[in-house]
Formats: sequence, C-alpha cells, structure tokens
Amino acid sequence: MNTPQHTTPERDPIADKVIGLIEQEHVTPRPRWQFVLKEQLLWFFAVLALVLAAAASGVAVFAFVNSGFEFYRVTHSGVWSFLFDILPLFWIVIFGVALFIAYENIRHTGRGYRYSFFLLLASGVCIAAVGGTLVYITGLGSQVEKRIGSHIPLHRPTIEQQMQLWNQPEQGLLAGEIIDFSKDFSIVTIRSFDGSTWKVNGEDLRIRDCQALLASKEIRFVGLPIKNQQELNERVFHACFAIPWELKGLSVKEFTKSFSMRKIEPINPFPELSEELRERKFSSERSSDCKGVRPYQFLKTLRNEEALTL
Repeated sequence: MNTPQHTTPERDPIADKVIGLIEQEHVTPRPRWQFVLKEQLLWFFAVLALVLAAAASGVAVFAFVNSGFEFYRVTHSGVWSFLFDILPLFWIVIFGVALFIAYENIRHTGRGYRYSFFLLLASGVCIAAVGGTLVYITGLGSQVEKRIGSHIPLHRPTIEQQMQLWNQPEQGLLAGEIIDFSKDFSIVTIRSFDGSTWKVNGEDLRIRDCQALLASKEIRFVGLPIKNQQELNERVFHACFAIPWELKGLSVKEFTKSFSMRKIEPINPFPELSEELRERKFSSERSSDCKGVRPYQFLKTLRNEEALTL
C-alpha cells in the first residue's frame, strides 16, 4: 500500500522579498484611526478652502458691483482702462488658490480618485459662487474688504479706490460730504474725501441733481474747477451734474432704472426747501462750459433728461 507523499509548496520569491523588506524596515500595520483622521482632515481643509474661495468671491462681487461701471465713460478713457483699474486681482488669485487647495484635498480622500478634474473644478466653482453671493448679500464682502483689504500690500480697497477716483477736480470729478448749501442749491459747500473744503457753483444743476442733493449726505459732482482759484482764495468747482454717492451694491440696471423714471417724485427730507426749489428757474440747457465736460450727452442720456420738461 502506497502512502501519500506530502510535497512542500514552492515559495514565491516575490512574496519572500516583500516579507524580507517588511522585516528589514520594521514595518508595522497602522491603526484604523489614523486613516480616519487623515480622511477627516482632508475634508476639513477642503471645506475650509471652499469657504475661503466663497469669501474671496463675495469680496470680488462687492468690488465689481461698486466699481462705478455705469460711469466708466465719465471716469475713464475706455472700458479696458476701467477694467485694469478696478480688477480685484488679489481676491481673484485667492479664489483660484483656494479652489486648487480644495481640489487637491478632495482628490486625496478615499474616494477622490473617482471624480474627474472637471467635475471637481465645476463643483468647486459653483459652491464658491453661491457662497460668494451669500457673502455679498449679507454685507460680509464689504466687511472683509474693509478689515482685511486695507492691510494688504499693493491692494486698494474698493471704497478707497472710488474715493481717490472721484477726488480729481482737475479732471472734472469731485465728491465728498455736504456741509452747507443755499436754499436753491445755487451754492453747495462740501468737504471732499481728502479733507479739503470746496464751494460748488450749482447754477447749472437740474431738477434731478437737486433731488440727489436732497436725498444724499454724500455727493459726487461732474463739472470743472474754476480757473482763478488763487484770486478767489478758495477752492471753487462748477458743477454740471450731481450724483448720489452710494456704495450699496446697486447694479447698472437698477441704477439706470432709478434715474430714468419719467415721473419725478422728489425725495425731500427738508420740506422747507421745496418752495425755494419751485421758485428757481431751470433753463432748458446747461451752459456752454458744461457741454465740454466728460461725455455730456452720455450723462444726459443716463439721466434721461431728454424725456423731461424742465
């Protein structure tokens, strides 16, 4: 009777090599909690990066909305010079870097390899855009710009940029706080944003300009400086248009609509001034000095003055 012979299975050289390396390097199994912690940290930093991208997006929206696009033909020579001035490059870079960090963290999670680059990118952009809109609507965008933007080298916050842009009287742009005025607004005294006091000649202002002065504590003028200021011993500006100083997030469409109403409904917080304004005689055309001011016809069209009977 033949007894069965037990044969020893052949050893796999590759397995032996791996086992040898494990023993040589003293490799030990990692506990499960380390993998769980790594996964959670990856998702935490991904979410944190998306929050940062949303914040940057909200500030960028705030900057674009309050960039004065509706007046770019007044303040700049063209649309490209305007975009070059107002483009919030810092926040755009932060937005891009934050999205990249979020992408890298999600890609290294346990299931991150399943998602394509374009899917992750599109999802990140959408989430950041929605979050940025909420940041802007709630006013957090302006707060971030105010509290952080002012401390960033080579970056001008939006409000500061607009103040500097509208503080160029030699270029026909002047803005500031109203501190005094005559009853018919023929003379308005303002303190410009650089602290200077200006006497503004308002004889060329129309009904809508007076409405803007009545409704606003801060105002911007388009006009031209009086040439013989040294002889007058004071700063004098001849105003052709008055526009409310508002940085509240009005879109171009909303702003144009609010200024193109065919029925004039005066916003008058000072009832005692109504009679003086009614007695003031408004001419049908501004003076010849105003007609040479930055695009005169564009400003008239924006204000829809052709539709008014003055």
